Amino acid sequence: MRISPLGIFGAGHPLETVAGWAMQDADLTHPHKVCRDANALFAMAIAFAVKTGPDPRSLYQAVSGWASELGVEPSLMETVLSAVSEPPADYVTKRGWVLIAFQNALWQLLHAPNLEEGVVDTVMRGGDTDTNAAICGALLGAAYGLKAIPAQWLDCILNCRPEKGNPRVRRPRPECFWPAEGLELAKALVS
Repeated sequence: MRISPLGIFGAGHPLETVAGWAMQDADLTHPHKVCRDANALFAMAIAFAVKTGPDPRSLYQAVSGWASELGVEPSLMETVLSAVSEPPADYVTKRGWVLIAFQNALWQLLHAPNLEEGVVDTVMRGGDTDTNAAICGALLGAAYGLKAIPAQWLDCILNCRPEKGNPRVRRPRPECFWPAEGLELAKALVS
């Protein structure tokens, strides 16, 4: 889920380089081959989508092709291929498992009519909703672009200021962690 910014930054770099960076990032906390490979595919997908703007089916086909080329772990390959015909069977039992989040993101890419419905459907399925929605939202956001994000969602993020002393804020955050300049940061990553 934390790899999305690297995928955005990767739009200006060779996909092999992006894959390497993503695997190195996974090594920090999730060095299992499945996680490393999924991280690489996900970052490559975001970089490719941001750079080329493919339609969802073409983006999925690219991911599937990369999975074959990279020789990903068989369980990950099965996950990629299964996303064409079905969402994950169980969102709850193995919460936090990368295969659930990745299959869901690819399933939503191929079957959701838009970003909003894909993310809402993801949350409604339960399980590790924040992780699954973040991964789905990042992939669909890369595929559909900024214009696909509902204005109300964008407004909430860009106007979030969890400052100390505000009675509506339960967990204040330092200003450097506020998402108010998220769009500028994303644009800077691409340039």
